[in-house]
Amino acid sequence: MAYDTISNIDAIIIGSGFAGICQAIEFKKNGIHDFLILEKESDLGGTWRDNKYPGAACDIPTALYSFSFERVQTHTSHLDHMAMLEYIRKVAVKYGILQHIRFGQRVESMVFVEDGNAHDMWEVNVNTSIGESTATRCYGAKIVVTAVGQLHYPRIPNFPGLDDFKGEIIHTAQFGKRGKGIEDYRGKKVAIIGSGASAIQILPDIQKVCEEVHLYVRTPNYILPRITLSRVPELIITSVPFLWRMYRQFLPFMSEMMLLNAVRGIYLAQNTVKFLASINMRLFLDASMRKALTPCYPAGARRVLFSNTFWPAVVQPNVFVNVSGIKCFSDDGVLASDESLAKIDTIICATGFITNPFLFGINVMGRSKKQLWKEEEGEENKCAGIAHAYLGIATRGFPNLFFMYGPNTNAGSNSVILFFEEQAKFITRAFQFLQNQNHKSIEVKAEVEYEFNRELLERSKGLAWTKIKSSWYLAKGKNVSNWVGCADEYSERLAAVDIVKDFEIHKNGEQEASVDGCGELSYSRGGKEEKNKRLSRLLFEVPFFFVKVPFFFVFFVLIVGNMFLELAWLVWRCWSLGRQHGSNDGRKNKAL
Repeated sequence: MAYDTISNIDAIIIGSGFAGICQAIEFKKNGIHDFLILEKESDLGGTWRDNKYPGAACDIPTALYSFSFERVQTHTSHLDHMAMLEYIRKVAVKYGILQHIRFGQRVESMVFVEDGNAHDMWEVNVNTSIGESTATRCYGAKIVVTAVGQLHYPRIPNFPGLDDFKGEIIHTAQFGKRGKGIEDYRGKKVAIIGSGASAIQILPDIQKVCEEVHLYVRTPNYILPRITLSRVPELIITSVPFLWRMYRQFLPFMSEMMLLNAVRGIYLAQNTVKFLASINMRLFLDASMRKALTPCYPAGARRVLFSNTFWPAVVQPNVFVNVSGIKCFSDDGVLASDESLAKIDTIICATGFITNPFLFGINVMGRSKKQLWKEEEGEENKCAGIAHAYLGIATRGFPNLFFMYGPNTNAGSNSVILFFEEQAKFITRAFQFLQNQNHKSIEVKAEVEYEFNRELLERSKGLAWTKIKSSWYLAKGKNVSNWVGCADEYSERLAAVDIVKDFEIHKNGEQEASVDGCGELSYSRGGKEEKNKRLSRLLFEVPFFFVKVPFFFVFFVLIVGNMFLELAWLVWRCWSLGRQHGSNDGRKNKAL
């Protein structure tokens, strides 16, 4: 199927994962239909399309990792990658998004074209793959929304001798593209490099079929037990929409109370994370293994992981753990830094993705051919050379360009879906402002973005993320990925943005105009109209206030009580079974 070249459309969305689909739905809800979604692959789904390795699943509860307007029809607390992909496909079909998607369109560059008299435009250059043929094509659009995510370009470290290895080398994100399944590794000797989210998910499954699995851990992680609702409460909550909505509001509160406060260095939260991680290890590991695999950095500095299957898999007879590091590769194995040599058939790289720079693989040129995030470093711009954007949405010098899942909008202690929905609402509001006022373009004011970046740097100081040398959260030692507050704060701040006051407005027929708000309609959801809506909503809900608050309190007590019972069971099991899994201590000590 060939696509016609489209040179003048209202909006282009790059990417068809959760963020891109969310933005498309918000456009259509507000009567915006002249847009395209450019997708480099042959199917939608983003990270859930790409990551098909054995055991791949979402470690965030389903009630939270789903759209607020489209409840997941399942009684399962956590979905695997296939269920996540099926969910986003159903959502795209239900809301009529498929007709807007153009598959096989890899965006390679974008250039902002200024026109003194007509509308300014983004030229989006793509490399197309249709059947066996490839070609280049240029799309023109008034605004561009990047929704490319961060977890789609595999990162494979350049270990000495890796090119000499004659066996298979595969990244966890390449299982689907290569058509690999778990049975392809039956009876083989496999090395897994890494100890992050993908490593702790793939090990329990692949260990069951392999002759040997050698796990190479450079930096241990805090791995907490996955404490979920019991079957009956879970069934009730997922069956009743009202309870599901309350549960969805409750989960971010609980997550941020522990994980966000741990990042902030709160003593109780820090030690709660360490205590839960310790319990999880004590159920299966002997003292020497616990010492070797316990992180030596503050809780929250790296992503806190959740698993009930990883440690049981680690102590299986065919699993060998090495924490000394990798010295080099040979043609048929791995030589560790402790001089131990393992003969290997396949190397599985669970080594994450290229997350910095943002928009990796896309060359973006803004006003006056300015390169995205290529500023010269100086005292006046402490974020020069690294990704930065006002509320993660827009950056100076790049009019009508908006980011979803942009800099500093990763939810280190929450679900990014909450952020996506708020970003989609703001971008739609900005586009409606352009259309209704017939302006050429808008771009965030330099002083507004500078003040926001300064605030981010100040608030990031002392947080756990900045207390380690490197992680995918950091670039040049600065936090460029994570939001520094809670999800509600981000939502409120984005809703309160006044486009007229915080952005420069470029009008038709004028070179440049900065609107001060006189005689202009305020395009802030926090304006007078919104205040009146909040007041009427409050008045309407007053009769129900004394019903909702006690009900939420009871709901809170029941859910927390259920989770504490689960935790108490883990503690009791740790105490009673403690050292029963130490029969292979000698072998494990040698492996370490």
